[in-house]
Amino acid sequence: MLILTMGVTIWLTWYIIRRNQKRTEEKNRLKSELSSLQMNSVLREFDPHFTFNVISSIGSLIMKNNREEAYTYITRLSSLLRTVIWDGSTILKPLSEELNFVTQYCELQKLRFGERFCYNISIGDGVNLHRELPKMTIQTFVENSIKHGIENRKEGGKVGIILAHKDDSLEIVIKDNGIGRDEAMKMKTGGTGYGLKTISRLFDIMNQRNHLKASIEINDLKNTEFRSGTEVIVLIPDNYSFKAGGTLNDFPRNQAPAQV
Repeated sequence: MLILTMGVTIWLTWYIIRRNQKRTEEKNRLKSELSSLQMNSVLREFDPHFTFNVISSIGSLIMKNNREEAYTYITRLSSLLRTVIWDGSTILKPLSEELNFVTQYCELQKLRFGERFCYNISIGDGVNLHRELPKMTIQTFVENSIKHGIENRKEGGKVGIILAHKDDSLEIVIKDNGIGRDEAMKMKTGGTGYGLKTISRLFDIMNQRNHLKASIEINDLKNTEFRSGTEVIVLIPDNYSFKAGGTLNDFPRNQAPAQV
């Protein structure tokens, strides 16, 4: 009995130590992967091609002596650049800040495309604008809509962003009337898909830590107002936490910079 008791005690001690080691290793692995995803998000957060085009458009306004309009767009661009630099060490941001970033981005795209592009943001009742989500969650899909769908339209490009609170969840819908995914692949519109992969992987990791699961659904639109376009539906439950398991909360959140 003494030998059996000692054996069980030794085995239980080894089992507990080994289990704690595995948990520590898994936690460190997730931290490393999240850090890598964070860096990937920062590196792709601002497309140089987009920046150069905006600067060129601002230069054109200056040449036409539209100085006040040029100044407005310069402040919008500087605000985006400052946000990118300031938020370089954080993954999460409030929904209100994400929408502000998207709005500034779309306004600059309107400068580029003129009448070829318009956008609309609709926020339904009960949507909590203070809840946090991974930054670029909305921006990534809006950017894809413009880059792969709208740029190749000669006129009438639309992007709609709809936020609603449904069935105890935040529903984010991004629609466009672009050329569609199949046509974009045929035309080789470019892009590596890193943005979508980054957001999808962040949700995958956090789904492992939450009882209720978030989801990202991408659909091709046909026979609707957004003909041949794309629809993205992001669903995040109310009690969903991106800080579950001591992961994302290990990365400090910086204080937001003052607005220009």
